[in-house]
Amino acid sequence: MNDPIKPRIDFARPLEEMRDTPLRPAQAFENSAQAAFLAVEDEVPAEEEGAGERAVEAALKPKRSLWRKMAGAGLALFGVSVVAQGCSGYTMPG
Repeated sequence: MNDPIKPRIDFARPLEEMRDTPLRPAQAFENSAQAAFLAVEDEVPAEEEGAGERAVEAALKPKRSLWRKMAGAGLALFGVSVVAQGCSGYTMPG
């Protein structure tokens, strides 16, 4: 930020002159060919708009973390083991 001011630079040769670029000749179109060059807006079907919105929502939706998946699997395993132990305590009357 506290750099010293650079001295003026003098160039030994003059600047190059601007080169004239040749222009292409004008093109004339007939009225029938003019329709091919007009911009036409196509209507987008509602299905494509909905697909785009779903893609954006899926990208912005937070993903479940690995720890949350492991905690859910642990709770499910605990519930299954409670049910299995509760059912094994009963004996069939014979």
